[in-house]
Amino acid sequence: MNKKWLLLTCLSMLFLQQLTFADYITLYEWRSEPEIIADGVTSQHIQRFTNGGWLNMNLVNVDLTAGAEMTVVTDDYLSERDTLSTLVAQSDEASEIVAAINSDFFDTANNTTMGTLIKDGEVLSTSVGYNEFASFNIAKNGLPFVGYINTPNNTFSNGKTTMKISYINKPYLNYDRTILFNNNWSTVSYGNSIGQDIAEMLVVNDVVKEMRLNGPAFTIPENGYVLASVGTDVSQLLNSFKIGDTIAIHYDVNFNAIDLTIGGGAQILENGTIPTTFSQNISGNNPRTALGIDRDRKKIIMLTVDGRTTSYRGVTQTELAQLLLEFGAYEGINLDGGGSTEMLVKTPWETAANIVNRPSDGAERKMYTGLAVIKNTVTTPVLKQIKIDMASDAVLLGEKLTLKLMGIDENYDMTAIDPAEVKWTVSGLAGTLEDDRFAPTATGVASIQAAYKGFTAQKTVHVYDNGVKIVVEPSVLKLDAGQQKQMQFYIQTADGEKVATSPEALTLVLPDNLGAFDMAMSTFTAGTDGQQGYMTVGFNDLITYVPIGNGTDKALIADFETATGTFLSYPEAVTGKYAELNFPKTGDLGGMLTYDFTTTTDTRAAYMKFNEPIMLPSNTESIGMWAYGDYGNDHWLRGKIIDANGAATNITFARHIDWTGWKYLTADLPDELAAPFTLERIYVVETDVTKQDEGTVVIDDVYAVVGQTITASIPENVTKQKQIADYKIEDGLTKAFTAAYLTQATEPVAELAAASGIVKAAGNGFSAEVKNGIWVMTLNNGGGSIRANDYTQWTKFIQKVTQIESRPVVLMMRDSEIFNDSLEGTLLYRQLGTLVDKGLDVTVLYPTNDDYSVNIKSGIRILNLPNSVEQLNAYTFAVRDKALAFEIVQ
Repeated sequence: MNKKWLLLTCLSMLFLQQLTFADYITLYEWRSEPEIIADGVTSQHIQRFTNGGWLNMNLVNVDLTAGAEMTVVTDDYLSERDTLSTLVAQSDEASEIVAAINSDFFDTANNTTMGTLIKDGEVLSTSVGYNEFASFNIAKNGLPFVGYINTPNNTFSNGKTTMKISYINKPYLNYDRTILFNNNWSTVSYGNSIGQDIAEMLVVNDVVKEMRLNGPAFTIPENGYVLASVGTDVSQLLNSFKIGDTIAIHYDVNFNAIDLTIGGGAQILENGTIPTTFSQNISGNNPRTALGIDRDRKKIIMLTVDGRTTSYRGVTQTELAQLLLEFGAYEGINLDGGGSTEMLVKTPWETAANIVNRPSDGAERKMYTGLAVIKNTVTTPVLKQIKIDMASDAVLLGEKLTLKLMGIDENYDMTAIDPAEVKWTVSGLAGTLEDDRFAPTATGVASIQAAYKGFTAQKTVHVYDNGVKIVVEPSVLKLDAGQQKQMQFYIQTADGEKVATSPEALTLVLPDNLGAFDMAMSTFTAGTDGQQGYMTVGFNDLITYVPIGNGTDKALIADFETATGTFLSYPEAVTGKYAELNFPKTGDLGGMLTYDFTTTTDTRAAYMKFNEPIMLPSNTESIGMWAYGDYGNDHWLRGKIIDANGAATNITFARHIDWTGWKYLTADLPDELAAPFTLERIYVVETDVTKQDEGTVVIDDVYAVVGQTITASIPENVTKQKQIADYKIEDGLTKAFTAAYLTQATEPVAELAAASGIVKAAGNGFSAEVKNGIWVMTLNNGGGSIRANDYTQWTKFIQKVTQIESRPVVLMMRDSEIFNDSLEGTLLYRQLGTLVDKGLDVTVLYPTNDDYSVNIKSGIRILNLPNSVEQLNAYTFAVRDKALAFEIVQ
């Protein structure tokens, strides 16, 4: 069986036909098996391919009746924020947390969350009071619910006078208010730092200890708090309260019944129904985080949906609600989303919680709160399960594979395994097991078994001995002096499998002046600038050469000394302007981009669009530029590029414009897209609904950062890979059909092809027919997408693939290697891999501007067919013992 698809056997394809779901149609879906991460807690990954793109979903289900509990995680002080990973790691319950999601919306300008926060029955913070924000709550009787608790009636009294507490631990000291601050907020109060009259009363152990008008800040003790009054509340506090008074806090009646509350956005599911309008309408397809409750209020559903990438589309609030319904929710709430969307999961086989979704910022966003799941534990846990851990499930004949046995206990924590008590056995093929290392002596599939204290575990290993070439990633090294790069080494087999190989199994030769290679870390460190040459990598009688060029150059592509760009915005409500002005990093002018993000809470962007898009040199590795950050207000500075196939993607210069003065920034270009690239625009963007402001960013001197053009002579690789000229149809075989790419052919060539009965290799859509014993299929992925041309191609193709049980297959398309959405390309080969798993011979044929060539990828043969206007280029196919034979038409 093909190894790549064997790894996916735990995934089940659920949809082979069009299914309408919300605003999209499902074309294909796979789900991981739900993994138990604690008693009553499971984690699952779901990918759904739709006519609008991919939904990448992560799901955690919590059964509250099995002992799992929910908790809130925060920084040490509510006025501070950090990444969700850090909030979980520094929590008192860190060792017992098995999952967490981001939760409340927040106001970064004032360092606070928008909603109420209650943990273990203690009111840590009250809502800002906006009615559109709902909250997730767990009552003291253990029942979860979604509700709106935004204007609570909290008061304090000395027995004679009662005053309202406007907020608890919220920084809004304006108007006529009294706010309670305790050491959950900070170590000190505000004091005379707010620019207006403020009265502060220090209460320790429920007794007033000191009162100050416009005095210095109080240190807030653990057993006390400060009541701070502004506006008309100042005189009332000073006239009605005195030192020595006993103070009683009276919480809102709703708070008395609640054990946990975390803020969120709109309630998107109520009594199993989606509201016709939402209290908070965050429009568009976006990354989302949601939380659902089942009808019996015994289960919690935590859901993240990724977005804002070339593959992941995101969802609307309505679609999010429909997903919660699908996954069993009866009540649900939309939590903060966008770049904040994040889920952490700690599997039993890990020591810490890890990010399982794809944050749209490319990294974790700092936040104030998170919602976490605490597992149920027992005091004296015993061994529950074992599993075999291996670096790879494939090994080359002659190498040894290290085996390790892992175990978890009843608390789903890893537990020590005594290697002396492990009994290893191997079946399926010959080999030896010595010191926990498997050394195969034959090729094929081996089954490794481990027995330990009454438990057993098994793993499958593929052993190969048909290596045809060495593959090194990256295949070319262009680095600055002293820069490091991780390297990976593989041996490619005759059927296209890539078997990972340790550097120790290879012969590596590297001239001293080019740099150094660390065998233990598998990293290359570049030597002196300007040096060129190559690394020699050998394995048995295979050799490959890795070109090396140390040092990079910068090519100035925009200096803003003349009219450079125009202003655009999204949405139309965003205003601003772009102009060149006398404020440069160098020269006379810089490019000033101003914006006003105060008019809407939607995702907002202000663009400087180049008058003429800038074509980058083909060897550009990154884009650099200078930016003045004083008035950037912590927004996101990005660029938009277009690749050679017209695919657009966004690159990040800085996730936060949080510096002063000029700063040099770089943005890497994506490896998965095709060079050369065009730089179309540079822009400021904000996704946080609470960050509404105006500002200015100045940019200057944009550079294309290019690696050296390597002129050093590089030897030819030594491989055993079969060349295109070696493929022939033997005499006596009946030729089934001939295929050519004729879209750009001259009339005489087209007429010649028609007269010869030649099949055109790329059609306008999906087709499938049997030609003399061969299944011939076509797909149209012109422009880098099958889906965008006609999404019904996918349902027809997948259905046909499931039906084919015999005969070899030839798939003809425009380019099977270039996809705007890399996951769509992966899906294509996943489907073709199911045919390989049936033992069928599969070939993909597509046109190229280069010469004829053949490659093997996971058992699938890939043929390139030169696209020529002036001459007829074609392949002829025949059947040889249920396999394909082919040759170039001479």
